[in-house]
Amino acid sequence: MKKVSRKIILDMPTKIGIFASSLLVATTAVYIWSPIIGSHADDNQTTEISATINPVASVTLDTNNLVFNIAPTNDGVFRSSPIIATVKTNSTGGYELYFSSENNDTDMVHSNPSIPNVISSDFEGAVTSATMAKEKWGYSLDNIEFLKIPTAANQIQLRDIDHFPSAAEQNNTVYIGTKISSSLPSGTYSKNIVFSVLAHESPVPHANRLIELTSMQDPNLSVYCADTYTPTKDANVGTADNIFYGDLVPQTTLADNRGYNNNTYVIKKLADGKCWMTENLRIVNKTISAADSNLQSGETWTIPASSISGFNAQNTNDAYLDSTYGGYYTFYTATAGWGTDNVTSGNSPRDICPKGWRLPTTRESSSDFKILRSYYDSLELMMGAPGFIYSSRIFENRLSVNNAGETTSGHFWSSSSMDNSAAWSMGIYKSGSSVSTDNRAAKTWGLAIRCVAN
Repeated sequence: MKKVSRKIILDMPTKIGIFASSLLVATTAVYIWSPIIGSHADDNQTTEISATINPVASVTLDTNNLVFNIAPTNDGVFRSSPIIATVKTNSTGGYELYFSSENNDTDMVHSNPSIPNVISSDFEGAVTSATMAKEKWGYSLDNIEFLKIPTAANQIQLRDIDHFPSAAEQNNTVYIGTKISSSLPSGTYSKNIVFSVLAHESPVPHANRLIELTSMQDPNLSVYCADTYTPTKDANVGTADNIFYGDLVPQTTLADNRGYNNNTYVIKKLADGKCWMTENLRIVNKTISAADSNLQSGETWTIPASSISGFNAQNTNDAYLDSTYGGYYTFYTATAGWGTDNVTSGNSPRDICPKGWRLPTTRESSSDFKILRSYYDSLELMMGAPGFIYSSRIFENRLSVNNAGETTSGHFWSSSSMDNSAAWSMGIYKSGSSVSTDNRAAKTWGLAIRCVAN
């Protein structure tokens, strides 16, 4: 712990009854380490260099305004002035700042040992400028209520910050106040006070274990997603391949090893604690199997390449790929043939998501879309880190756009059937800036797909 001390000096000249206070500085340095450099060579002769920078802290005191000019009276005159303690630290874990007398004696004593009078700080509770007794001194954090000076054994904590301090959080103001009457013998009274700062250990960099995955179908997906830290809803989006400090969204880019068009997807762990595809699924004209997709053991399913005009009948296997917005699928196709007109409720046990992923659930309060929506509770947030887009939908043999030819909504299948002709979906809407997790969509419509990790 680093300490800075100041001596409070009160001068009381005999003739003019004025005392002045100044502070003297003594500093010591702590928490100074040299970087630790380590290296590691693997079988491929690559070398990893790391540098550990340990936390340091310093505190400086601004006492330029700590000068009292008092003409004492019989009733006593109160004066106060601030000390600004500025803490500098490189710790991303923040710091603690403490304040006390230099020892367990808090009296300001006369420079002449033969003068027994002191300015004491022995009162209890909070006092104000009006209620402070004569020949007393204390400290305040608001310049209104003053407390007695803490002893070294009972130092008080002025600040405890658990993050890298902002410019404002570096400054800490303590007011020193005293009331002096004309009955106090003139002369110089002094006492050392001490400010101590402790740098917290910097936290371990937030883990982004998603970067260790090799593909969308990596068998370690659930483990690495669980081991990756969970961001806040308004966290900034980071970059793909990093380990980082700060509140960033962990993410990576993974290839779908089903081999269609060399597709890759940006994968993020979001504030709901789950890993999501943040791009619309893009796969057509491909036969998938239980080895690479969310199918039952031994099953295969062919995803066709359809025209927009094909989306017009129940139980049809239709898929259309748009170069801008991604894939559109009937509910029958999205659920790999499960979502027929005979299925009137329940969640599909299979779909065309990659192995280890699935269609999100909705409707129930504990469903994927509803929980995600509870964290990203605005259209702006849903279109932020989760990356939902106005990809619209296909119905009546066309991609739905407004009169200006713009897509102003987005529609995404859930795994939940509603009745024999409709299923549940999530929608985002530019008009009204709204998000709905309880949309009815005809099973013949072409909607986009976002997959969530199991």
